[in-house]
Amino acid sequence: MEEVGDRLEPALARLEGKTQLYVAASRDAMVSTASVKALFDLAREPKTFSVIESDHTNAGENARSEILQWLNRLHPK
Repeated sequence: MEEVGDRLEPALARLEGKTQLYVAASRDAMVSTASVKALFDLAREPKTFSVIESDHTNAGENARSEILQWLNRLHPK
């Protein structure tokens, strides 16, 4: 985090006004839920935070449903 610290704030500022989804995996041994939540807390609105039941390895696949629900809320049919 020390290496990205200087780049993090400007990067998050560039996302301002863009809808963001932050997903943490409950059993992720590489990226803790607390770390994802800390990043979410630094981000500007509009933003959504979600925790899925998964480990790190399967988080992408296990997040599919959460991502689709989020997209459907943004773009209802």
